[in-house]
Amino acid sequence: MIRSTLASLSVGLACASLLSACASSRTRDAARTTDATALLESLPPERYLALDASSAAPTTLDQIATRCARADVVLIGEMHGHPAGLAFASHLWDAILKRAPNAVLSMEFFERDQQAAIDDYLGGITGEDAFRKAARRTEGNYPPGHRAMVERAKIGARPVIASNAPRRYARLARTAGFGRIDSMTSEQRRLVEAPGVIPDSAYRQRFLDLMSGMGGHGGEMTPEESRSMGEAFFRAQAVWDETMGQSVANAIRHGTPVVHVVGRFHVERPREGGGLTQEIRDRLGADADIVVVLMDDALPGSPPEDWADLGDVVVLVGPAPQ
Repeated sequence: MIRSTLASLSVGLACASLLSACASSRTRDAARTTDATALLESLPPERYLALDASSAAPTTLDQIATRCARADVVLIGEMHGHPAGLAFASHLWDAILKRAPNAVLSMEFFERDQQAAIDDYLGGITGEDAFRKAARRTEGNYPPGHRAMVERAKIGARPVIASNAPRRYARLARTAGFGRIDSMTSEQRRLVEAPGVIPDSAYRQRFLDLMSGMGGHGGEMTPEESRSMGEAFFRAQAVWDETMGQSVANAIRHGTPVVHVVGRFHVERPREGGGLTQEIRDRLGADADIVVVLMDDALPGSPPEDWADLGDVVVLVGPAPQ
């Protein structure tokens, strides 16, 4: 009799525990939905003007999202840390996902060795605090716009791809060259891709020009030293582009479009060739539908003269607050 009573009590407690867990799970799901919605609502895009390069006319977020939902890949070129640009990007991801529920989010800002941390969080194995710790997220490298995108992907049960090479391997390419990358173990190479050669391109020249402008330090470096420094840093840039290009192309097996959020230099001026856009097209083929949505800090009333060359859609969000 005692054993029977204890058994009944045990079953009852187990059922109560299960019901409690189910209720708790529903509560967490509802809280997550509310949290992500609140995040988006707290990030209203401020004054902006979106321009369509093909028509040279203004366009709307809804029109952009409808176009992007039909694409294979969407490249959102952001200005790191710009609150209005990140707000627009997070709302665009939300609008794309509503139209294309099989869309996939890919982000430059997570490195491949952080994929398990993302998957654990998206799958409910860990909470946000544990995720932030495992993925090395801080207030500085995980702004509200990025968090809103990840939370929206979680609600939609969509993957988030940690697309980039670990920084230590990009640094290795800069200091020791691609041969050092090629000599690593297969497990290490799973986390990074490196080009065999660096082709000459307008993209590469723009990068070298940018580095030349930054590297003079008031005449402390000779032109030759500045050029050598630029070439070394471009090796790191090429590793990032090559790795992200492979990550985005591979992510298509999870659904389309793959929406990749990345610093704008990697994807701007896509018709010039080179950069991340070219890396993706080389893998997917010339017919791949790739849409480049580029954020720009010009005021809505003062677009750059060459704005139509910058991307397929250029979103003017104004300067970042000081």
